[in-house]
Amino acid sequence: MRNTGETDDDIKFRTALENMRYKACTKDDIHFLNTLVSANKSGRHFVGAAPWRDAPIIVGENRQKDEINRLGCLRFASDTHQTLFHFFSDDTVSTKTENPKQKTALKKAKKSKISEMTQDLQSMLWDLPTSSHQHHAPGKLSLCLGLPVIIRYNAATELNITKGQCSTVYAWHASKGKYGQQVLDVLFVLLDDPPEPVQVESLPLNVVPLTRRNTSGSVYLPDDSHINIMRNQVDVLPGFSMTAYASQGQSLTINATDLNTFSDHHSYYTALSWSRSAAKTVILQGFDPRHITGGATGSLRKEFRELEILNEITKLRYEGKLDKSVSGSTRNTLIEQYRNWKGLSYVPCNVHSAIRWSDKDPYIHEPADDIEWSTVDKKKFKKTKDKIISKALDDTASLPVAGATQHTSALASSKKRKRLSDSEHTTSPKKLKWSNNSCAYDSLFSIIRHTWREVTMDVSNYEYLPNIYSDFQSNLDNTLTFENIRDTFRLQVQHFSMLNWGAYSATSDVLGQLLRLKEPWIKGQAICTSGHISARRIRSLGAALLSGPFLEAPTSTSVWLNSIPPREMGPKCAICNADIHKMYSIQIAPPVIAFSLDGMANYSLDTEIAVIIANNQITYRLRGVSYFSSLQSHFVSRILDSQGRVFYHVGMSNGGNSILDNLSIRNVNMLLGPDTYRPSAAVYCKI
Repeated sequence: MRNTGETDDDIKFRTALENMRYKACTKDDIHFLNTLVSANKSGRHFVGAAPWRDAPIIVGENRQKDEINRLGCLRFASDTHQTLFHFFSDDTVSTKTENPKQKTALKKAKKSKISEMTQDLQSMLWDLPTSSHQHHAPGKLSLCLGLPVIIRYNAATELNITKGQCSTVYAWHASKGKYGQQVLDVLFVLLDDPPEPVQVESLPLNVVPLTRRNTSGSVYLPDDSHINIMRNQVDVLPGFSMTAYASQGQSLTINATDLNTFSDHHSYYTALSWSRSAAKTVILQGFDPRHITGGATGSLRKEFRELEILNEITKLRYEGKLDKSVSGSTRNTLIEQYRNWKGLSYVPCNVHSAIRWSDKDPYIHEPADDIEWSTVDKKKFKKTKDKIISKALDDTASLPVAGATQHTSALASSKKRKRLSDSEHTTSPKKLKWSNNSCAYDSLFSIIRHTWREVTMDVSNYEYLPNIYSDFQSNLDNTLTFENIRDTFRLQVQHFSMLNWGAYSATSDVLGQLLRLKEPWIKGQAICTSGHISARRIRSLGAALLSGPFLEAPTSTSVWLNSIPPREMGPKCAICNADIHKMYSIQIAPPVIAFSLDGMANYSLDTEIAVIIANNQITYRLRGVSYFSSLQSHFVSRILDSQGRVFYHVGMSNGGNSILDNLSIRNVNMLLGPDTYRPSAAVYCKI
């Protein structure tokens, strides 16, 4: 709705539109709308007078639009004492094959046997209305200076030559066509109120050139058959009429509409809601009030109710007031969780009276089915013909990679592997289902939760882990799902640019927040290669995560932790002009640490790491590795338990359950992921 006026009529107009949306207009609304009906009387709106005389009339069908445009051109030429010039298209018969995505009605229409263009056929095509062409490319344009036109194609968005842009004819260059007819070479138009001023060299302000363009499409002939043609014509239409569909998204200062050409309250609302004010809105003739009264159908009211609840969920999530139990990935699940939280009788305050629910008019919502995500094995469909196979939903990371395809793991199909549920083995990893591009989170949360299940540790120095560990206990007590825990964390960190809700994320970005510390564990210092200490302050590492870049890459995770590689700094030493490096030293030993392995090569992944921290020997043990495939655009993980067994987790497969990979880590090369997967991050736990 574009009306923001403060007059009494504008307020009445907005009220009528609000009620019209739900097919619930009152007698007062009908009375007000009747005051907008065109009448050649003093004090009434009249379509034949300014400002509506040259305004586009919104109608329901293209054939009505074509006739209004034809009459509008004749009337405008008469009003301005000009002669209309007729510019024709150049058409050729196209050998285009039938498009499987073509509309059903067009597929069923009889195809003409005509195979070449003749002058008689061309003349017949010129006489057909514009709507007979599949893409509404005009066979004939009748123009004169100042005549309103609407651009039909996004030819140059940087010049505001966009589909739907209103303009007026400024000038043209024309020549002769193949049959001696006048054809436009260039049409110059003056843009009407463009978003930004446009200055083309050698042309007045906001005047832009439009050239002919080839448009391939079908044309319905008078015998109800259709023919495929290639039409060469400038992409404009007279601007005296448009359909309600074409009017969508516009903001109309002057609005004239013929409601009698519409069949339901949707199109009534569409045509009138783009008006900026009631004072400049006119309805051509009387209308049938039954189209906008009596109430919407039950299915439509249910749709509106669902949208209101989803709108409320979005608002509360933005304000940080949404309960963490409302975290589903599908529409039905979200609505069910919200109503369970608020109560079935709760109605958001802004819901329109026509769709509010109560004991007399209850809102009955179907139970939400929990959808199990899976990927599609394309190999199974190689020999399938004449079928459209939907591609799997991609679950890509934040790296510049191609769309996701089938992930088929040699490990997952191993005959030695069997699926273990929590009921079958108390220490098997908890299942975690993929949702909303969550694979980076899934691969890490599966490792972190299993580590919590087996190792007792103090995580009070972390920002997020204390609450996550508390939620793990609730999950163990079956009062909170694992998916809720993951999504609660996602909501808490979604304000970070690389961790927006539903966006693709990398494990390094997730770990940067998941393992964020209240007190830095590593401090940095600027020292030149000659040993001079710089006064420049170096930011300490705030997360228990080690990552590059390095001056020299470490050969193993053990070497990396025992001697954190220095990083290069830009300026030279003020004393000796030598290079200055960032040098790091570990101050405290966090119970959980991680290494970012993206892009690394020629290194070893140690199962255990011994390191001296604050004069104490600390041992870290590998608890899991996250893997990423740029080909599959997906993260998976391996999880290690205290007995040395290795589990494999893919959130989009096996219902989110982990699968036993091997009974001993000694039999697994952790640097080799399944198929095209490579290590992305390694998680260690202090023992």
